[in-house]
Amino acid sequence: MSSLAWELTFPEKRQSTLGRKKPCVTLSLTSDAGGIERFSIPVSVGRKVQSLEREGAFHPDSRAEFMYELTRIQESLIRSRIETLICRRDYSSYALREKLRLDGYFSSVVKESVERAVEVGLVDDARYADSYARAKVSQGWGVIRIERELERKGLSTSLLEGWPQSYLSVASQKEKALSLARRKRLTGKNDYERIVRFLASKGYSFELCSSTAKQVLAESAQAKT
Repeated sequence: MSSLAWELTFPEKRQSTLGRKKPCVTLSLTSDAGGIERFSIPVSVGRKVQSLEREGAFHPDSRAEFMYELTRIQESLIRSRIETLICRRDYSSYALREKLRLDGYFSSVVKESVERAVEVGLVDDARYADSYARAKVSQGWGVIRIERELERKGLSTSLLEGWPQSYLSVASQKEKALSLARRKRLTGKNDYERIVRFLASKGYSFELCSSTAKQVLAESAQAKT
């Protein structure tokens, strides 16, 4: 007779979680070999296990068999989860891995599934990086901030052909920085510092921030004469 037993504890409907992590099912697995082990798994996986158990289609006799069956269930459900996410918006491989990890899927299942999504073209880091960079350029971001944010997303500018010149030339950087700086209201108090800090927050180099601030202040002074 099998000494294996398990229990599924589903989260309360209004249960909140820390950060972006989704509420998960707590799986308590008891066996003579391993004692009591607890895992967090996605709610969809917990429901599938529960359903298969009721149908008599889930009856592992050992911990190894249990983990094998649980992994197969995760692999089958994570595919539809990825498709649902990708239909809503584009993801980088890093962002998709993080999303699925926070869902509660096993790291091995996440790794293999995301690699498969990359292989079939559902996920394309170069495509994502290109779209992201162009969107941020249109919002007035500078090279430094775009590079920093791409790095935070696990992406490299080496994915961007001709970066940064083909996205944001020196001339266009100067033009965008000047356009942004001219919108700032001048108060006559620390205007240079305020403009420099503002442009730096947008990701422009200190040299460009400084020269732009000086030009805007010179234009203001000339307009008063």
